[in-house]
Amino acid sequence: MWLGGRAGVIVAALACALALATTAAAAEPAPGEGEAAAGFTVRGTHGYSVLVFAAPEAGEPGKGEALILVSHKGGGVIYQASATLTSGVVEGLPAITSLQVNLGALGRLAVDLKPSGMKKVVRPSCAAEPLTLPAGTYEGTIEFHGEQNFTDVDATRVVARPEAFVELLCKAVGECIYT
Repeated sequence: MWLGGRAGVIVAALACALALATTAAAAEPAPGEGEAAAGFTVRGTHGYSVLVFAAPEAGEPGKGEALILVSHKGGGVIYQASATLTSGVVEGLPAITSLQVNLGALGRLAVDLKPSGMKKVVRPSCAAEPLTLPAGTYEGTIEFHGEQNFTDVDATRVVARPEAFVELLCKAVGECIYT
């Protein structure tokens, strides 16, 4: 869905709804606390930023959902797609070790986690405790071709950042509370 004009307000409203829904499911552990998640950000053409986040479906080994948020000041779009995931333990922590998403004419994601052999600790602004995550990169195919040619992404390596989605939710929760 394309969001233009008052996109900031619409994206904030969508993020608030998503944040509130996620808060309602707070009984589930956050990434790095028993649940694997994949995430990264990459720059697209024309000043767009692309955030990819994927997590497994409960009770469905190998199946998951991916959210792709493509944003630019003044507009944005959110895509949701089924994902094929492989989970494993990396540096003693749960991780998505491979991710595949077919976006049809919009592109595809087919990446594998290449661990760095280290852990990273992140402190999202709305989390009570820091998150400990395996550090590394996702390598493979990252292709995205935005509708109406608004942006393109063609990358083969990105830093693993599952916390990017948590940071987005923290920002949304703050906007929900303060607006």
